[in-house]
Amino acid sequence: MSTNNGASWSPYDEGIGLNAVRTLAVSGSLVYAGTETQSVWVSQLGVPSPTPTPTASPTPINISGTISYCSNPAPGPVSNVTLSITGSASGSTLSDGSGNYTFSSLPSGGSYTVTPTKAARAPGSPNINTVDVIAVQRHFLGLGTPLSGCRLTAADVDLNSSVNTVDVIAIQRFFLGLTTGIANVGNYKFTPASRSYVGLVSNQTAQNYDTLVFGDVTSSFVELADRPSQTKSGEGLAPASNLEFGMAATLPPGLYTACSRRRAAVVDFNNNDASAVACPRRPDGSESEK
Repeated sequence: MSTNNGASWSPYDEGIGLNAVRTLAVSGSLVYAGTETQSVWVSQLGVPSPTPTPTASPTPINISGTISYCSNPAPGPVSNVTLSITGSASGSTLSDGSGNYTFSSLPSGGSYTVTPTKAARAPGSPNINTVDVIAVQRHFLGLGTPLSGCRLTAADVDLNSSVNTVDVIAIQRFFLGLTTGIANVGNYKFTPASRSYVGLVSNQTAQNYDTLVFGDVTSSFVELADRPSQTKSGEGLAPASNLEFGMAATLPPGLYTACSRRRAAVVDFNNNDASAVACPRRPDGSESEK
């Protein structure tokens, strides 16, 4: 019991003695008891606490999409791209053989940034070859249908917003397996470079990325194991850059060049056509034999 409004308490039968209760009043969890001689406050025991209302946990969210080569006639998948996520959660995942990726079970309401990366291809690896060299050279010389879109971006390997002989020579050097003077040939470019999300509360699908490889401007790019190009000299076929006038070689259908210090020709073995063009030039302006 308490005789001072709960400031101090004592057992019922001590302190104030036994007195008849005349009135009772309830206030919250206390009972106010009035006796013949004085009033007291008694704790009301055994009243259950209210059951708290459970708070629903936010549903985790996912971010997913596809990575494709935008330079291909029909965009093909890019596998083994590393996608890193930072922000309210961190981690990484790889795109699969169909170019698909997913970040799953991310905390709802978080903010995130997803960034794709892929290691550059080694000089001399497949899919960047003399066909690309000639395509860029023809674009620079204004021959045929000019490059556009992702293919035009892929041709500007030195990133100076202009396609010229510097780009031609860089792609040719990469094809020959040289490690210098190749600018950005073989590097991957993703568009957009990253994606950011603020206060994300729902699944994000179709978060796609376009991809190109600098130097790849012609036929469809398909991921292959890094190995020497099958059109390099000494492996069965003579590349266009190694042909000179008067030389003989067995070549598959395609577009090739043959250059000397004084003359040059572009030969289209698909159409039995040849036309004179300028040979690639060295950085100092002199004609290159290759």
